[in-house]
Amino acid sequence: MFLGTTIFGYCEIAPSNIQAYPSQAVAYLSAHPCPGNLFNTYDYGGYLIWKLPGKPVYIDGRMPSWRNNNGVKYLTMYDNVIENQKYQQAQFSKYNIRCVIVTNDGEFRLLITDLTNSRWRQVVIANKSVLLIAPSCIKS
Repeated sequence: MFLGTTIFGYCEIAPSNIQAYPSQAVAYLSAHPCPGNLFNTYDYGGYLIWKLPGKPVYIDGRMPSWRNNNGVKYLTMYDNVIENQKYQQAQFSKYNIRCVIVTNDGEFRLLITDLTNSRWRQVVIANKSVLLIAPSCIKS
């Protein structure tokens, strides 16, 4: 009885972090697969691997210490995409990125604005996240 009460009590007070993940964006991509690759916020990488198996992510929690063939850390490349529009465009072209899932907050405001100004469409805005789709992928 003590164990049951303890578990029930924990469930009552334990915060649910389900809203911390882009579940609506994932549902959209499950129904309308991205015709290219994803760029995602670091915090969503593992969730996207779990919910969209087989769909490569740009970064996830395993990668902060990984380096590419030129010795550049993937985390540095990720930061550059967020902060530098020309670098972002080069990476998106190189990796055929056609969908972006990021948090809808200050860290990504510039990226979201740059993409929106380049006619990317915000198709899902929910759970503190936004899913943007490249203009060439949007069907009229």
